[in-house]
Amino acid sequence: MADIVNRVRRMRRQNRRWYEWGHRVMTLVGREDGGAYGGVPRPRDMWFRHENGRIRTTYNYDDVRAKNDGEWKIFDSQSDGFEVVIGYWPHPNDNGSISRSGLDGRAEQRLFLRWFVWDGLVKAEWLGLRRWLYYKALTSVVEQKVPFTCQATPTSGYSHWHCSLRRKHVGEHRFHNYTWANSGRVKFKPVRNA
Repeated sequence: MADIVNRVRRMRRQNRRWYEWGHRVMTLVGREDGGAYGGVPRPRDMWFRHENGRIRTTYNYDDVRAKNDGEWKIFDSQSDGFEVVIGYWPHPNDNGSISRSGLDGRAEQRLFLRWFVWDGLVKAEWLGLRRWLYYKALTSVVEQKVPFTCQATPTSGYSHWHCSLRRKHVGEHRFHNYTWANSGRVKFKPVRNA
């Protein structure tokens, strides 16, 4: 509950116009990374090891660091959640990369399924809804469309730039410091301060 309250507080502090909704949605549904809420939703990394015939799991890196003897394995979600790495967490004397391995036995297979389905799909991604909302908001942030404006885009590869001048304006289109004619190249032309 405290996480939701912190996210709402952060959203309220953002000084944005009503049509810049993407930043707020990304704050609300993004992954928490050290106080920032902008990351793509993905499951938390899970470390595990075999101790006394049982599997001990943790999501806290401090637990791993406290007893890092090279026996910890990890389910690591990478590339914005599109790739899963399974392997041994590096010993402090190693080169620092995860040595990839498979799953050892049914207990590790069940643990992986629990992590992937429950922690990943259900809790972290809300069965795909959280990721879908995040990417819709990210698209809105990148495109920066201002309502009730021209919305023309240059033909020379900058399709996420939209003219922010009023509709039916006369002359060149403008996106921040760049201008273009209907069929011309994009030119840098800084906005003059009044």
